[in-house]
Amino acid sequence: MSKLLVLAVVAALWPVGVSQAASPPPLSAYGALPQVEDVALSPSGARVGLIFVKGEDRYAVGLAVDGAPMFKLNAGSAKVRGLGWAGDDHLLISATTTVDLTPYWGDALGDYRDENFSVGNIDVDARKLSVIFQKGHFVPAVFGQSDVRIVDGKPVGFFGGYEYQTSASGHPFVDHGYLTLYRVDLESGQARTAAVGGEYSDSSWVPGVDGRVVAHSEFTSRTGQWRLFADDKAQRLLLETNSPLESIAVAGLGRTPGAVLVDDQRSKPERYLEYPFAGGDPTSLFEGEDIQQFYHDPRTGLLLGARASGGKVILFDPVMAARWKGAQKAFPGYQVRLNSFTPDMSRMIVFTDGGDDSGAYWFVDIATGKVSQIGSAYPSITSEMVGPTRMVAYKAADGLAMEGVLTLPPGREAKNLPVVVMPHGGPLVEGDRISFDWMAQAFASRGYAVFQPNYRGTEGYGWDFEAAAWGQYGRKMQTDISDGLAELVRQGLVDPKRACIVGASYGGYAALAGVTLQQGLYRCAVSVAGVSDLKGMINRMEDWEGGRGNPEVRYYDRLLGAKSPDDPIVREVSPAAHADRADAPVLLIHGKDDTRVPFAQSQEMYSALKAAGKPVEFIELKDEDHFLSRQATRTQMIEAAVAFVTKHNPAE
Repeated sequence: MSKLLVLAVVAALWPVGVSQAASPPPLSAYGALPQVEDVALSPSGARVGLIFVKGEDRYAVGLAVDGAPMFKLNAGSAKVRGLGWAGDDHLLISATTTVDLTPYWGDALGDYRDENFSVGNIDVDARKLSVIFQKGHFVPAVFGQSDVRIVDGKPVGFFGGYEYQTSASGHPFVDHGYLTLYRVDLESGQARTAAVGGEYSDSSWVPGVDGRVVAHSEFTSRTGQWRLFADDKAQRLLLETNSPLESIAVAGLGRTPGAVLVDDQRSKPERYLEYPFAGGDPTSLFEGEDIQQFYHDPRTGLLLGARASGGKVILFDPVMAARWKGAQKAFPGYQVRLNSFTPDMSRMIVFTDGGDDSGAYWFVDIATGKVSQIGSAYPSITSEMVGPTRMVAYKAADGLAMEGVLTLPPGREAKNLPVVVMPHGGPLVEGDRISFDWMAQAFASRGYAVFQPNYRGTEGYGWDFEAAAWGQYGRKMQTDISDGLAELVRQGLVDPKRACIVGASYGGYAALAGVTLQQGLYRCAVSVAGVSDLKGMINRMEDWEGGRGNPEVRYYDRLLGAKSPDDPIVREVSPAAHADRADAPVLLIHGKDDTRVPFAQSQEMYSALKAAGKPVEFIELKDEDHFLSRQATRTQMIEAAVAFVTKHNPAE
């Protein structure tokens, strides 16, 4: 494939001009969805699938590696979450939709709206799209599981789902609480039962190389009981335990057909354990690492390696590892992420960003040494417009070592700058690293330094660092953020009197806590989909997910150090309960379709601040979810956030 050939094909299908206008570009350039959202390479390495974005529409595009177009399908405004190949002839597209499930399960759960997955199946040669569980009496969504195997040369999908019945009045309803695993022939679309889960328990299955279910797990949230079985005729029990706080999960096949991989959070740093079906002690894999993604052979499902926090790629096969190392050398000075690859790593798709790169996808052919660009994420944001980034190390007040990402405004001296503190969401997720962050770069383009602290609990810094967050929600996790700001002040990089705090999800909570639980630090706060009332959050999760035993409630219990929603610490760290202490103007932004952090959380904070006579603004994002998946509302959010910060903390 000649250099930029695929890019040229895409450009021919959708002419998109690269802005040569003013620097900096308009904020809409940052709020826009990435022009190329995801790219996947078929198992043979002969075909490429990608998601191309134009305005609010997403297009699924198929290309041969010589650049010849195979298909183009308009997915409309579907919120695409990922791509994957099932063999070389079927491209699977995962997408989510905010739906009301009340018609299927009745009113027992109240207003049960959720962000549900669907899987589209594109028959590449026929240029035909079908949707899994579109036919028959199935709830139109995929629940919990999506696997692919090539069996007897044909692609087979394994998907979790529910069948419904129809009432006498013609209404659909589900009369049970168990999940079923269905085996779907991806050529015909026919589905048949592969396994049935336990009543009111979370079930997960592992299809073997030959398409038979070889292992399954069951977790009962009411009791905390977790069991792992080998699915032979006797369904042998491999592991049984109670896990009151930590989660345990089946992560797929192991390195051989005779083993299963388990993610056991009880046993860090030996967290990822490979259990042999024949019995005996498990083998610890990826010891001491926080794994963000497992790499499985797309044909067999066998474990090939994983991606750890910080972008570290671990591959078991030394030849594959050497090929990955060689591919990285083609991009000196940039962060390189392995996006998709053939099972022998002879061809791969990588994503680069960091430095002055706003993000690009590349095709790498090891045999020929050719490297070809497929497309850019933000083509209108050119290298000179990208603010430089670096890591800043500091210590929290209790001496715990940590770091954060500092993004500087392009062309400005790093001295006494106005600053936007931007803690990440999660909170126990992979931290911020050197990369192109569209929100941080938007503020940097307007003259602000942006600091993204990796507070305690952030993954990628070891087990002790994560454990240091237990019981510290709203306490040391919060002061870790302001301790980072103090370090920037000490180094003379930022002006302590010109700081605002901006965040989304948990970062939105931290922004609210920064001006209520803390005082005297920030001139303004912007919370995007942030939690304000922790008791309300926990009560909602208990109602929806089966009481205090469910994983979400246990997650909050551990971080809060609470034993119930009425524990005094819950109110102590809830910003809405302390709205009268707010010492800076607050902007609340929230998507109406958010099912992760309810819209009511921002409504409650707004009412509390208004009742306390505090300056507050509230922006509702129509048809937007928790993840800012719509271009129009994403742009609306960043424009409003920058305008608010500029008003209360001018960059000049």
